[in-house]
Amino acid sequence: MKIPLQLLRLFSLLFLVCFFSCEEPVELDIDIAKPQLVVDGTFSKDHPFQIALSKSGNILTNEPTQFIDNAKVSIFGEDNKLLAILNYQEDALLPFYSLEDILPTTQVNYRLSIDVPDYPTLTATDQIPKPVALSGISVDTMSIIEERVLLKANMKEPGGQKNYYHLLLFHEVVNGRTHSNGFVENKDVNLMPVPIAAIPDNLPTATFDGNQLGILFSDENINGQDLQLKLIAVINELEAGIFPKIVGELRTVSENYYQYYTSLARQQESKDRPFSEPVSVHTNIENGVGIFAGYSAYRDSVTVVQ
Repeated sequence: MKIPLQLLRLFSLLFLVCFFSCEEPVELDIDIAKPQLVVDGTFSKDHPFQIALSKSGNILTNEPTQFIDNAKVSIFGEDNKLLAILNYQEDALLPFYSLEDILPTTQVNYRLSIDVPDYPTLTATDQIPKPVALSGISVDTMSIIEERVLLKANMKEPGGQKNYYHLLLFHEVVNGRTHSNGFVENKDVNLMPVPIAAIPDNLPTATFDGNQLGILFSDENINGQDLQLKLIAVINELEAGIFPKIVGELRTVSENYYQYYTSLARQQESKDRPFSEPVSVHTNIENGVGIFAGYSAYRDSVTVVQ
């Protein structure tokens, strides 16, 4: 059980009063709840599952995140068939469980099962929806000096069912030795996030994700429409290069994915407003918290030439 801030302040005040009024030390008997298990497991088509597993932190300590390395993490497919038991992978930033041999596909119900000693089994189910194409991305106007590029991104919303989306922008970073003829040796291409400055006018129900980078929206009010989204990309010339390639990624996401990231964004927006109603972050993890959710990604790109 997390202790409210007001109660902590009360404890602190009582401690100070007792400290200055007596010589005997005072010990506070505070019942600290057992940490919850936290799952981070979004997955996409043709990419191996990567499941990060940790314990929730305690508000009374500043201990670093405690990742769990002794769990049995299993993935089941259709008809509850065991597909794989994932292996623990050490990583400098985020350790996770994975297995290169198992690549998920669309419209299959996958079930996650996690066994950790002294905890009940964690379970969750989700699938990858069919992708919706980002049919084109182009440069409208630009002012690289002001670090702004106005883009047009086109998509056709298929309609017929409830769909959820996450739109992101990246710039392509190419590392390697460039020769005088333009050939790049030991080419290593990475995608770096590009913030979007504003939500398009024709997506009135959209919201920024928790990182203030991408836009989350559903097909509410746009079901079955052809859309042209005007996006203001915030791009740094020094980081992106003189002629940056901007990559647009349209993710068609499951409802669990959408609910998790929109609720996470609402929670982060309210954290600086002490009198606002608390926001519960959506979870589909039984006996734990976090997310196990699928998405499809479709990319298109454009080179920004001054």
